[in-house]
Amino acid sequence: MIKVRDFICASLLLACTAAAADTAAVFVDATDSLHSFSRDLAFGTNVLGEWDNLKLYADNAWRLKQAGIKLLRYPGGTNSNEYHWNGLGHYDSSHVWHNAGSPSVQSFAPGFFCLTDYRGSTPPGYAIPAKLTDGRPDTRWLSAPDEAGAQWIYLDIRSRDKQGVPVNRAEIDWAAPYARRFKIQYSNPITVGVNQYFYNDTAWSDTSSGIQECTGGRSVVPFNTVTAKYVRVCCLDSSERHNQYSISETRLYNDNAQITKNQDDGGQTPTVSSSVCIGDTFERPSKIDFEQFMSLTRSIAPDAEPIITVNFYTGTPEEAADWVYYANVRKGYRIRYWEVGNEVWGNWEAGGPIGSASYARRFAAYYDAMTTVDPTIIVAPQFGDPMDTENVTMDPKTHSPAVCQFYLDNFLKYLKEHGRGNIIKAISVHNYPVFQPKSEAAALANVDQWDRTIPMVKQWIENHCDDPSHVKLFLTEYNDAIDSAFTNHFYDSLFVSTYILNFLKNGGDLGCFFTTFGTPPPFRPDNTTFSDFGMLEGGALNGKALECRNQPRASFYALEMLHNDFSADDSVGNTLVSTNSSDVALKVYANRRRDKKLPLLLVNLDSKRTILANISLKGFVSRGSAGFVTYAGSDYDWGVRDGQAYALPDNPPRSGVIEPMDGDYSVIMDPYSIKVITLNKDVRPAEAR
Repeated sequence: MIKVRDFICASLLLACTAAAADTAAVFVDATDSLHSFSRDLAFGTNVLGEWDNLKLYADNAWRLKQAGIKLLRYPGGTNSNEYHWNGLGHYDSSHVWHNAGSPSVQSFAPGFFCLTDYRGSTPPGYAIPAKLTDGRPDTRWLSAPDEAGAQWIYLDIRSRDKQGVPVNRAEIDWAAPYARRFKIQYSNPITVGVNQYFYNDTAWSDTSSGIQECTGGRSVVPFNTVTAKYVRVCCLDSSERHNQYSISETRLYNDNAQITKNQDDGGQTPTVSSSVCIGDTFERPSKIDFEQFMSLTRSIAPDAEPIITVNFYTGTPEEAADWVYYANVRKGYRIRYWEVGNEVWGNWEAGGPIGSASYARRFAAYYDAMTTVDPTIIVAPQFGDPMDTENVTMDPKTHSPAVCQFYLDNFLKYLKEHGRGNIIKAISVHNYPVFQPKSEAAALANVDQWDRTIPMVKQWIENHCDDPSHVKLFLTEYNDAIDSAFTNHFYDSLFVSTYILNFLKNGGDLGCFFTTFGTPPPFRPDNTTFSDFGMLEGGALNGKALECRNQPRASFYALEMLHNDFSADDSVGNTLVSTNSSDVALKVYANRRRDKKLPLLLVNLDSKRTILANISLKGFVSRGSAGFVTYAGSDYDWGVRDGQAYALPDNPPRSGVIEPMDGDYSVIMDPYSIKVITLNKDVRPAEAR
């Protein structure tokens, strides 16, 4: 370790450098505790059984050890909802999967991914055909049984510029059961910021066709021409007693011109359904099976912690309970953390979207089945963004959202009203602050978002949970954005470090970065195949770039600094304390540790300005030398070279020692940089100071 007089107060070097810097006042109050956290749970990652093979992880396990990562989530991502964890079993006559030996599963074979037989939603970007516009008479949408209220499907017929188009006829090929009564509706909402499939009935207008009577077969429904972005088939009365409905194909016309694309290639007219019945078929084996995942987890660290996401949309409570039994009873893995489903609110999921009441009802069944097997586990409901909405009331004049309810709040409220407020021990959320950000600044503007979000979530927990003080908050997926052109740039290290600490500061407990390795093609927004999500390059580099294969990205180094430099071992303890910075671009966090150290993490989010941070301490008197670690934009330069994208240079954070370090002091923060400074407490008697 080198000794560097980088931050010494009153030095001529500092004075010269500071002359060109903006000044920020920083106050650290070591007596004001905000939230304690476990470093082993705070800085985890996702292991995707759908994308990456075991060899990729095995070859790079040393990197995960280097970063201190001990929390791994599996199988991770959307395909969690289409994954049967054990390949030993059978399909019943309804095509529901059952494990061999259930409920006391003794044997295991690698699991597999499946495709729902009755998919009603066309997930954007996944190119998996839904059944309503696939042009095939032998496939169908089937709603879930015994759902309350009307069930529906809608078709997205917007033009390329997202405007409404004229439509005046619908054709519906019913399967069984069919709707004895239904109506055709249309909508032209302003959808910015709110997903249209959770608008309530105020967003929908009836066509002139009114309520239709039906005996099955094909319904041809003409109506007066309307201009519509979306057209909905709203089913009011089923031909059987379980309030189920089934449609084989739906087509829309304007006079004789067909508007919908009914084709089995992923390019059909997008659709969304209110629910989907369980039933699926085999698609492909997983690249990493459960036992391989457990071997990987143990190879990284004997005390590494798995978090398992069980199949919600094509699975059953019994299948989830079988997994708990096999893992914790049969094999003794003692897996503590389990999630039920992945982003169930989303239409990209196998059976999504699902309303909050339906999810709450079904979650309770999963919880009961899983905790009956092992009462010690924590079973968390899994949500997308905690601010996701439903039952949005539209302004009739502007067709824009006027009043909304929050999905997570409604979910907890349902459980409380039905006497199940005692089953929530943890809540899992995901968050990507921006969709396809136009600039790095657009994502960095959201690093403090948990200041606004978590207090609302905490209030919902307080209102609806029987033991609110013990409910944990999990953030099991996060990164700077969805389809970001900048994820692999240096700035993502700035985002990750400030964003996850802001989550922990506000009361978060567990974090999993998304994801370990960069995703495969297609091309990402920066015109490379290697730019999306991962903390490590995914092994696709070749030719002149071969030596950079699996190289760390800036986000990896951020997580390494957070775990190894900012945080102490869990046996020592970590508590974030109050900090304040007068410059909005300078983020400061402080960790009061029981080993008599106070690490400070400072991040300059400004890409151009140098900032001189004048730091004042309360409740902590530092003495002697202070260690530091620093990471700056000059250490990492992401770019496209010879048609491939990677970082050159790719230097790890640099470390050093500052001495002496007594009392208050100043720190120069270069543009786009991170520093961790570890102060040592002065334990001398007061009279000796």
